[in-house]
Amino acid sequence: MNFIRTIFILCFVLFSNYLLGQEKVIGLPEIRNYKKTDYKGDPQNWQIEQDKNGNLYFANNKGLYQFDGSSWRRYSLPNSGLIRSFKIDASGKIFVGGSNEFGYFKPNSKGKMDYFSLCKSITKDALKFFDIVWKIHLFNDQVIFQTFVAAYIFKDNKLTVLVPPSRFQFSFQVNNHLYFQDHKMGILEYKNGKLFQQRGTTVLNGDEIWGMFPMPEKKLLIATINSGLFLYDFEKVTPWNTEANTFIKKNVCLGGTTLKNNFIVLNSSINGIIVFDTSGKIIQHINHEKGLQNNTVLASFSDNKNNLWLGLNNGMAFIDENSPITLMSYSYGLSSVYASAIY
Repeated sequence: MNFIRTIFILCFVLFSNYLLGQEKVIGLPEIRNYKKTDYKGDPQNWQIEQDKNGNLYFANNKGLYQFDGSSWRRYSLPNSGLIRSFKIDASGKIFVGGSNEFGYFKPNSKGKMDYFSLCKSITKDALKFFDIVWKIHLFNDQVIFQTFVAAYIFKDNKLTVLVPPSRFQFSFQVNNHLYFQDHKMGILEYKNGKLFQQRGTTVLNGDEIWGMFPMPEKKLLIATINSGLFLYDFEKVTPWNTEANTFIKKNVCLGGTTLKNNFIVLNSSINGIIVFDTSGKIIQHINHEKGLQNNTVLASFSDNKNNLWLGLNNGMAFIDENSPITLMSYSYGLSSVYASAIY
């Protein structure tokens, strides 16, 4: 009976008809952490994407890291290792943005990634001011590199500049719409090369928007860094008084992503992530106590198997959302377990 006394993990195999259309509400999914010594890079990871072959990519302070499931590769910009944003198009080009530099990686005939800069037409004086490319969007037939002082639009091998009314914060693509936050004009929609102010959004000027997500009834969910969550119906912005909002107002929002079946993931600065539904009910809360190696989550991404990847302030994490198995581990304070039942 010694083996029974050493059981500290309770494993629930939940039937597929119970899990269909739901996130896990009993126990925790498998969590796999990757330390900086695993990928030999900087601790901070800012964005995550996946190519058509299933390879994962991470924007890191020392470059762009590729992970094929077993090995890592690093790609660097010519002037700096720092990469904060990137996007992968259908042809396999990886558009990247760093500090005073942006362009794209493209595989050559030998499969090696070559870098092509798109900054040559920008004057050195202008480069001094644009600092870091924080967001990249593949929007219609354009590639848009967004900094705080301007957005650079690449189309038909030409580069044009989109100047903000005052100063940009961040930008977000929701379905087929692209929105910018301006420090004085509120939220602006980009259409046909121009910016159009969105009614009622200047009330958010005192805060930074870190996330925008589609909601039922054609509304937007807006996540701010300090003031919590808001619903926007394109007439007015109203606080979203929900369980998710209560959590994020206490723990500082750093953006997020969407999961299958209309679930939303929000990253926090000090308490991991939450997964919640469109009514604001929290379905999962995963933090350091429950298995993450770090509580500050800078990026989240849902892969082609509906699993979740996190870019942390110190490392990376994989969360197996697609498995029917969940765990009750040390964070539940269990000792010997002899039986279990779903009630």
